[in-house]
Amino acid sequence: MAFVPPVLDMPRRAIVEEIRPQDDTSAVVWFGGVDDIDTAKALCGCHVLVRREELPELAQAIAAAHSDGVSGWEVHDAQAGLLGTLLRVEDNPGQSLLVVDRADGQSPLLIPLVDEFLVGIDEERELIDVDVPAGLLSL
Repeated sequence: MAFVPPVLDMPRRAIVEEIRPQDDTSAVVWFGGVDDIDTAKALCGCHVLVRREELPELAQAIAAAHSDGVSGWEVHDAQAGLLGTLLRVEDNPGQSLLVVDRADGQSPLLIPLVDEFLVGIDEERELIDVDVPAGLLSL
């Protein structure tokens, strides 16, 4: 899995070693490579991206419950501003994609969900900030 946004001098990827459910929608997760309190504190506030098929069954159910909660969030690009609203996160074998209903009414925009493009996620404002190459926006 990957921590986003990445934190300077901290692990960017890790292996999930253990998951302990807390309730129907949350769990405590232990990550390989996060071995001390300083590393754990530095990664607080990061989101964890992982392919559903790589998660144990319980974690898949938690991820499915939360993935529907991001549709309708606004997607903003660092250069172009408002791109539109998120229709869904599409899981593909190669990589996941943000499927965005464009504000200008054109066909949906597909943005690879990779560390290099994801700037931040603001859950309070239901906002996803990205910084994608200009050429991707003209497809």
